[in-house]
Amino acid sequence: MQIYLNGESCGQLNIEQDGLMTVFEADCCLEGEGIFRLYVFEGKKELYLGILEPSAGVWKLRRSISASQLRRSGISAPEEAVCLPPGVTLEAFMSGRDNGWRYAGDISKYITEDILKNTDINGAGTLVKDEDGAVLLAFPAAEHEPFNLEPLFCFAEICDIAGRDYAVFRLDGKGDPIMPPEE
Repeated sequence: MQIYLNGESCGQLNIEQDGLMTVFEADCCLEGEGIFRLYVFEGKKELYLGILEPSAGVWKLRRSISASQLRRSGISAPEEAVCLPPGVTLEAFMSGRDNGWRYAGDISKYITEDILKNTDINGAGTLVKDEDGAVLLAFPAAEHEPFNLEPLFCFAEICDIAGRDYAVFRLDGKGDPIMPPEE
């Protein structure tokens, strides 16, 4: 099963039976530092597997879970494996998912290259959502940190998504920003 981080495949999760235990073994190619948490999902039910640990350039996790613990979790056949990046909580991930937000991954799919070449933004933690024929792209924003898309700030609408501030841009079909609607 593929493991996804920010909407893109970052590794593999193997699931095997060993007697009464289910063994989850993950290998991921991750960049950066911090705590990367791994979850599996079946419908709206989730099971926390643990924290991936770096080992010789690959991030790994091995966890054995008993059949009774799996039953209590409501997970019988995991459908999806997700790695949450540092700073993203499960609550924020689930809340955003319930409201139509998903991780953007490679943001160059949504916004023009002319805009991106003048920034040092990498898209980590960026969310995307389709709404009324436009694409909404939400970049994490922190009150006391520089904003990497400063030339476009007038196009941003600061919004709370799952308890975290984001600068949300409305983009047309070509990836150009649209002024936020007046209230």
